[in-house]
Amino acid sequence: MIIVSHFAGRIRVRDESLQSAPVMARAKEALLAMAGVESVEASQRVGSMLIYYQATASAAKQILHKLTDLFGLEEVGGTAKPERVATTISRAFLPKTRRIAKKIGMLVSLLVAVAAAVVDLKRLHILLGAVFLALLGEHLSARRQMLLR
Repeated sequence: MIIVSHFAGRIRVRDESLQSAPVMARAKEALLAMAGVESVEASQRVGSMLIYYQATASAAKQILHKLTDLFGLEEVGGTAKPERVATTISRAFLPKTRRIAKKIGMLVSLLVAVAAAVVDLKRLHILLGAVFLALLGEHLSARRQMLLR
C-alpha cells in the first residue's frame, strides 16, 4: 500500500488489493470503527481510499498503524514506523492538467508532422515525428499496467 498524500485531517492511500470489493468493504468498516475517523471515501476502480479524520497527531498515528495491520505499508530506510512510509505517487496518477498537456502535445505534434509531410518540409516532419514518438513512448510506459491486463 502506498500513501499518496497525507495532510492534517486527510490521508489518501492506494493499493491493488483495494480493487476487490470484499477487501475494500473490510478496510472501510475497520477504519470507520476507529475513534477519530470521520469518513472514508473509496474508489474500487482505482484501488484508492480517502480517509478524513480529526486532525490530531495521535489519530494520524492510529490510522497509519491500522493501515499497516490491514495491508502493510512500504518502508523507508528499513524502518517499520508507519509515520515514515513512502509517499511516492505512481506515474499513472499524474495531475490531470499535466496528463492533458501531454495528450495535446501528442495530437499537435502528429498533426503538424503530417502537414509538414504534405508541404514537403522534411526536417520539420522528422523533428515533430520524433517529438510525437517520445510523447507516445512516455504515455504507453506510464499506462503499461492498464494495457497489459
